[in-house]
Amino acid sequence: MFALSRRWTGVVVVATAAKLVLILMSPPKERWGDFYDWVNLAQKVVVGVNAGHFPSLATMGAYLGLSWLIAPLFWFWTVLPVQHPSLTEIAANPSVSYSLLLVMKLPILVFDLATGLMLVKLVQQNNAPGLGRRAFLSWYLNPYNWIWLYWYSTYDIIPTALVVLAVLLALRGRWLTSGFCLSFAFLLRLYPILLFPFFLFFAGKLNRRTVLRVAGSFVTPILFALVGISMAAGSSSVMTATLIGTPLRQGWLLLFYGVPITDSSIILTPFLLLAQLYLILLWTNKSFSLMHGTLASLLLIFAGSYHHGYHFLWASPFLSANYDLDHDTLPMYVLLYVCAFLSPITYEGGVIPVLDPYYYPMLIVVEALSAGAAIACKLFYVLQLNIKAIGFNALSRYLANARTKMPKYGC
Repeated sequence: MFALSRRWTGVVVVATAAKLVLILMSPPKERWGDFYDWVNLAQKVVVGVNAGHFPSLATMGAYLGLSWLIAPLFWFWTVLPVQHPSLTEIAANPSVSYSLLLVMKLPILVFDLATGLMLVKLVQQNNAPGLGRRAFLSWYLNPYNWIWLYWYSTYDIIPTALVVLAVLLALRGRWLTSGFCLSFAFLLRLYPILLFPFFLFFAGKLNRRTVLRVAGSFVTPILFALVGISMAAGSSSVMTATLIGTPLRQGWLLLFYGVPITDSSIILTPFLLLAQLYLILLWTNKSFSLMHGTLASLLLIFAGSYHHGYHFLWASPFLSANYDLDHDTLPMYVLLYVCAFLSPITYEGGVIPVLDPYYYPMLIVVEALSAGAAIACKLFYVLQLNIKAIGFNALSRYLANARTKMPKYGC
């Protein structure tokens, strides 16, 4: 697949050991990321199933799918021959929770490593056999990923890995399986539905049958999920009301469509994605594929919305893959992560607690500037990607042709 030198192999082994240590060191307190919340949701699922009822969308909201997925981990911990302190006791004294930390966070490490290995295949699939080492190392050793995965314990790595797998399968021509992977990722986290039009577009470049296959495989698991939600709700009307009411109960869902300004919002994301779909029509460079379209769309989602810092992990694998394919992107690659570290567009301030403006008001201006720089970097990265995909000569001809067709006004 790909070969690492003895030195880099040692670095990866040491990094894996360090991640295991970080898993046990990260405190599962309420103010430290989502781990406490996810364990609490998994506990609710286990308690509900043991009581004979299934937690519904009305009670779990957008977290329903991922909560169900990690619930067996919590159940497994409860049957281990170890102490089982309550979450309140764990929050007060994290040292009693090493077994829980290891059981609940080990899948994060597994999916982290699996994502890195899939990136190798993804790079090689993009007409670059023999490459992939830089993609793997820049993903697996990325400090930004480390902080959000192992300190703040986000489970977004699971749907992220599924999206990477969906793109890889699509590039291999396995569109049916690709659609299933994208659908399952959507059931865990909602953002993959924004990528679905890009999958349809690239499938449409092949033939209509491929479009139908990817559309059918994407919709089918969602329909089964809706049937299950309807059965849990008791009726389809209750299910419909619950689905409609979820964004109202969890208002942060609407933040992915725009940026809040005082009492109103500017809705940007749908229009940015439509613009990107149009630009893909102009792509002439055959080395640019669905992977690049997915990366561009994710960066535009982040550029046009208010989001948490760990959401940037959705784009991180594709940034690593693109860096391996195009080494000229290294300066922008580094700058993107520097700005992501300092950007205040998160619910908790900066990534690193010492940068939280709540405790250091003087940093508000610095973080505001870094937020603007982060948006500018994402937009510039997408612009650079599109120019290379379209081709400079093709872009020049297109602009010249558009200029000749413009109406001329004169006195």
